[in-house]
Amino acid sequence: MKEQEKQIESTSIHKLNADRNLNWPLKLAYICLNLANNALPNWLVDPKLKLTNFSTKGGFNNLGERSTLSRKFSNLFWREFDWKKLEQELKTINIFDVGCGAGDITERLYTEYAENRINSYKGVDVFPYPGRWRVLSKKYKGLRFAKIKSEKRILKEIPKKTNLIISQSSLEHVNNDWLVFKQIKEFTQASKHQVVQIHLVPSASCLWLYLFHGVRQYTPRTVSKITRLFSDSSCQLISFGGDRSFKLQWEAFTKPEIINRFDLSRFGITTGEWSGSNFNKIADKPKLINKYNKLAKEAMKKDMKNKGSRAVFYALVIKSNANEK
Repeated sequence: MKEQEKQIESTSIHKLNADRNLNWPLKLAYICLNLANNALPNWLVDPKLKLTNFSTKGGFNNLGERSTLSRKFSNLFWREFDWKKLEQELKTINIFDVGCGAGDITERLYTEYAENRINSYKGVDVFPYPGRWRVLSKKYKGLRFAKIKSEKRILKEIPKKTNLIISQSSLEHVNNDWLVFKQIKEFTQASKHQVVQIHLVPSASCLWLYLFHGVRQYTPRTVSKITRLFSDSSCQLISFGGDRSFKLQWEAFTKPEIINRFDLSRFGITTGEWSGSNFNKIADKPKLINKYNKLAKEAMKKDMKNKGSRAVFYALVIKSNANEK
């Protein structure tokens, strides 16, 4: 087992990172390698990995009017998460955020999602945002950030009292994502308290929705490479959306992006009503934005009732040391 762990660094079969301006031969390789990595998604799945479909009776407003369906589902998940129950389980909530970026979700955690239930928060990222971090650190109690050199130094940064480890749309950008979880496993083994992990990651469908983005997407099979590390923990993979959400995100975001980027309109290929390579550019078209949000709400509701084959995002939830005192 130890010899096998030495050979594993990533859940994917490659480390091509589309964030680094790949040339076209490498972009083609990126697509092919991810297709191979995403193949057989339900093969050799960890038996203890529980697969569920996200559903909520909560409201669908204020999820980001120009946000993709993937982001809307993510925002809804964080908002509808049972923070009260988590606080009862953990007593105090001490968060460690992997790949926190500028701290967008940080502020929402404090003001909208977990509200006044956060005791402490530490966010780390390889790309610092000193100005923004400084503002947030002064604004909210128990909040701090740190720049790290690489994902190989995660373990040294996790505060001992941490009991909630999160990430939002960051693991797909990490070359050695499996090593991140190996370090988290070391932390949970050394801890004598319950540790909950919540990681929001792209599904296989995101290869087509975002094209060249990060290193990888995730499937139940590749997620199982992570959950097998936590053999004594409960693991759940929650899928967001389905066929309707995929189709709307493709029509409103991805297709216009492709058409505009390659100037395909000169060949008579048009974006239709979803104009603009960036959805934020249609800010002067409120009717179109309202239409999109109405369609998004309908798609989200229908996909919650009738799960399709194309989840647009996932939430991985791992609970360790649940029986420890």
